[in-house]
Amino acid sequence: MNLSPRGWLRRSPPDPKWLLGVRSVYIGLVSLVLIALATLVIAVIEIESGPRHLVFGYLVPTAFIAIRYGRIAALLSSLGCVLAAAYFLYAPRFSIYIADVRHAAELLLFALLAFIASQVIAGIAEDDRARKPPPSRPLQEPTGFTSP
Repeated sequence: MNLSPRGWLRRSPPDPKWLLGVRSVYIGLVSLVLIALATLVIAVIEIESGPRHLVFGYLVPTAFIAIRYGRIAALLSSLGCVLAAAYFLYAPRFSIYIADVRHAAELLLFALLAFIASQVIAGIAEDDRARKPPPSRPLQEPTGFTSP
């Protein structure tokens, strides 16, 4: 253990488990912000044109999360979109309960579509990331050797 003052200032590398927790919170916050923005846009469209299958506007944030953060985040984001649609779009408003059976069926079909689409889009994005070559690093001369 280094007890010198310089050793106290030296930072140890971050714990990977801690970073995983921070990343998860970050992805959750990004998902919530995107769902909130989609809800705002859908509410404006609903005021202007009336309610017509606006639930499918929630596929946009789900697709973005799938492309950017992967399958699990997209699955949770699509679940959040389903809950937001049930809460904000269907009667009775501001309740998860859906009074009309047709609206419940539409939400169920949207949930299935969102789950499938998020997994497909995330799979395509993962395949695209796997095909990209890793960034090249400049070659470094080995230390301890001198050229003649």
